[in-house]
Amino acid sequence: MERGLIWLPLLALFVGLAWAGWNEFQKVEAYRRWAEEFDRAK
Repeated sequence: MERGLIWLPLLALFVGLAWAGWNEFQKVEAYRRWAEEFDRAK
């Protein structure tokens, strides 16, 4: 029981970090696609 109480917040932290990382990756990819289109339009 105690181990579960220790690992549950760590699991939640890991999921939160993975979610934040995925969001940041999506932002970078959106910028990369925009930059490619911008370079083509030059």
